[in-house]
Amino acid sequence: VYAIAESPVEKGQIWAGTNDGQLQMTRDDGKHWSNLTANIPGLFPKMTVDSIEPSRYAAGTCYVAFDGHQVDNRDPWLYKTTDYGKTWTKITDGIPASQLSYTHVLREDPVRRSLLYAGTENGLYISMDDGAHWTPFQQNLPHTPVYWLTIQPEFNDLVVGTYGRGF
Repeated sequence: VYAIAESPVEKGQIWAGTNDGQLQMTRDDGKHWSNLTANIPGLFPKMTVDSIEPSRYAAGTCYVAFDGHQVDNRDPWLYKTTDYGKTWTKITDGIPASQLSYTHVLREDPVRRSLLYAGTENGLYISMDDGAHWTPFQQNLPHTPVYWLTIQPEFNDLVVGTYGRGF
């Protein structure tokens, strides 16, 4: 298991992803698991499930970032489900495909619904419309791999973890 996350709004709902591209979910604290991988359209096999973000606003909604660079696919791969993984929508419009656009992390803002943040190998992106469109969000951040994002709960600050430049 490479990524795991518990729903903040539904007790017993846990999502888990592996480094060989398997995504699974349970709604009963792990007694029974559903493999959701086949439900994700266009997904290349063996891509790493890099981050999982169950929504804090809706129990069946979850966001997942896949990293395909180890299987020589460097495009951005971000997906969203609103029905517990039965169907998925790819949400990458505005993140240009390049050698450095593969994705590491996807986070939902804890204060503003529909505000998302995504970290790629070449920078930070923001979506104000629940992933329908993305815009670069570099501010004073140099173009660097963004491996982790956390929203600090007390002050609602976006904390960015990068490769080689720290935290």
